[in-house]
Amino acid sequence: MPGSSPAGVAIILNINQRMHRNLQFHRDKLLLAIHRERYALWRRPVQYVQLNPPIPLRWVRHWRLTARARNRHDAAVLQTILQVIDHRLYHWRKTFKSGRRRARRMIENTQFPYGIREYRWKELGWPEQWKIFFHQILVNEGRYDQTYSYKFRRMDLLELFVEREYVYHARLIDPERESREAQIESFLTRSGGNIRLKTLLGESWRYGPDPRQKKLTRLANRRIRKALEGDWEAEVRRKRIIFSPRPLIRPNESFMLM
Repeated sequence: MPGSSPAGVAIILNINQRMHRNLQFHRDKLLLAIHRERYALWRRPVQYVQLNPPIPLRWVRHWRLTARARNRHDAAVLQTILQVIDHRLYHWRKTFKSGRRRARRMIENTQFPYGIREYRWKELGWPEQWKIFFHQILVNEGRYDQTYSYKFRRMDLLELFVEREYVYHARLIDPERESREAQIESFLTRSGGNIRLKTLLGESWRYGPDPRQKKLTRLANRRIRKALEGDWEAEVRRKRIIFSPRPLIRPNESFMLM
């Protein structure tokens, strides 16, 4: 038999390795084609329809100017500031009560306007005259990222207001698109193709440091250490590290692109 001799065994092993590489190559092409199709589905424009009458969704509590503030000569300035510092809370109850526990009741009463950092003030391009409505607070004192924050101090010009939030538009569901996306996600989940696909796309699926990168860093440090000791051949030496591939698709798995 040709496989009984060492030469025959080597030929059979070489053929098996080539078949495995060809199979892996076709599997990678299949995964990339699936990814391109899924990306095209994600990029497909979504159509919306206007609801008449609108559907009530939840309650929103936010800040607004008082009647006295709306009659001031600088009401437009106050309204511009309020659009940035307004703190909105949403709840399905109009009373904004979430339970009987004391800790929850303490959280319910905590709703203050947002502060503005120094860099945010520069991005908005507000004039220095508007700082009369704020008091300055030092943030991260003594640290390298020390900065200032501006808190609104004229709370007598604001009041909390609760109103209903409505949904005016709804997304139209495309049955063909939803079915195809579910089919692709089911295949990638069952076959383990998400892991291989992330590798092909250059993404990381691990949590924490990559052990392969740690090994490469350790070999690079060893070459530098040997070069400093006088072993100049270690500086130009390159070692090829071969990692065993993870199983991608089970043998009985089949998926045909339509």
